[in-house]
Amino acid sequence: MGHSETFTFDSFPGGFEDFEDFENYTDDANHTVDATNFICCTQACETARSQVFNRIFIPVAFSFVFILGFLGNILVIMVLTRYRQFMASSEIYMLHLALADLLFVLTLPFWVSYFESSQWNFGKTGCKLIYSLTSINFYSSIFLLCSISLDRYLAIVHAIKLHSCRKTSIIQIICATVWILSLLFSLPDIIVSSSYQHENRTVCELVYSHMNADKMRLTNRIMLHVLAFIIPLLFMFFCYSNIIITLRSSRSFTKHKVIKVIMAVVIVFFICWLPYNITIFVDTLVRFKIITPSCEMNEDLDQAIVVTQTLGFLHCCLNPFLYVFIGVKFRNNSLKLFREIGCISDKFLQDHTKYRKVSGRSVVSETDSTASVSL
Repeated sequence: MGHSETFTFDSFPGGFEDFEDFENYTDDANHTVDATNFICCTQACETARSQVFNRIFIPVAFSFVFILGFLGNILVIMVLTRYRQFMASSEIYMLHLALADLLFVLTLPFWVSYFESSQWNFGKTGCKLIYSLTSINFYSSIFLLCSISLDRYLAIVHAIKLHSCRKTSIIQIICATVWILSLLFSLPDIIVSSSYQHENRTVCELVYSHMNADKMRLTNRIMLHVLAFIIPLLFMFFCYSNIIITLRSSRSFTKHKVIKVIMAVVIVFFICWLPYNITIFVDTLVRFKIITPSCEMNEDLDQAIVVTQTLGFLHCCLNPFLYVFIGVKFRNNSLKLFREIGCISDKFLQDHTKYRKVSGRSVVSETDSTASVSL
């Protein structure tokens, strides 16, 4: 293996972390390094429980996330592009968010195939491409959530209204910046990801050199905690807490509904990603010998990372419901789309299309549209 140590799915920010069974790799100095906890040891831990759990849980869980995320985000993209001659600011962000989430879930079948066959079948280029898509779209999804929070904060708290063309151009620049930053933050994983032959099978991993493996791992862990969780959570909390304060002082009849949506946004993000960040933090303490590891602890951490990571992935499936599906206008347009493709009848469309009465006219309330309540 040369002068390198490999750790399966190592330290991808929000991605894969030691999903495969722990194995002992031997370097050129002929000493064994435990890939689980970095401690040279004389006897490998028994990993049968983790192996069985991973090979059953991962394909089932990833397949569920893929199906739900694919259908939900495809619907968002189709509705937003088909029924919007001009998209409001939040809808532009939602379109980019749906695209990022869609590209993210499209990588999951490749990992399912990998774990089912215990073999990477898509070549070295495919390995680097899938790692790139996974990492870039993970970061872009998080950053776009923050962009939506900022957009709603400016629109509600400061009542900022820009000329439509100018505003659209600014938002497109912001979205482009998000994608560029996501690419930059993903470069470490893109550079070190590779596939190679190991024990008569092809594996796809992040391959760190022997000299900087610990440093790269710690850097990726810090990026994960700070850039992908702590800062976004604090930022959204600041924006939405000020939005709630502003709405509570207003007389808008929809303010209670909007506050519920705001609370759902923050709570779901917190629930989905907090368990994974806690698990990774504990794993970091184990890996760097701050906590003395044991074989049982390593297996428990392995399984906990798999479960909490999948919970985090589920967040990309919930985004369509939180940011778009709750809007009356979006639901109406979704039903129109289903009617056009023959999934529902005209009667069903009429019976389930919701409008609000204003001065004797049936209209879709702007405050009920995706642009307003999908915060």
